[in-house]
Amino acid sequence: MSMLQLNDTAIKAASRLPEGAIGACTDVTGFGLAGHATEISLASDVTLAFDAESLPVLLGATELAVENLPCGGRSNQRHYDRLKAEPGVRPELFLVACDPQTSGGLLFSLRADAADDFVATLQAEGLSAARVGTVERRATDGTLVRLR
Repeated sequence: MSMLQLNDTAIKAASRLPEGAIGACTDVTGFGLAGHATEISLASDVTLAFDAESLPVLLGATELAVENLPCGGRSNQRHYDRLKAEPGVRPELFLVACDPQTSGGLLFSLRADAADDFVATLQAEGLSAARVGTVERRATDGTLVRLR
């Protein structure tokens, strides 16, 4: 069902947010979550920290990533070397973050005071939406994307 959902409903909801509420937005497609988050981090001089267990993952995706991570996913994993997983993060979630999606959703960076209401609005529209992390100062070790 998720492959049939377009991003237009989320975009319309985002257009109703107060000015300045959105810091960044990208679709999560061929470079996977890790790749697109890395590009945002590079452009914004921040580190994006994701709560790995909060990431919306399709049923069976973790098993498939472990057994069949496509070439693009392995390439993403090597290319985005400033992606770090903290101890305790399930390795399969790291692989899913590198998995190149062909019809992913949207990743929004929102002001903290707008995030929960925006997620609730999207859920009320029948969309799968979750608050999955935070924007932090750039890590001193240069990490761009961190799974915790």
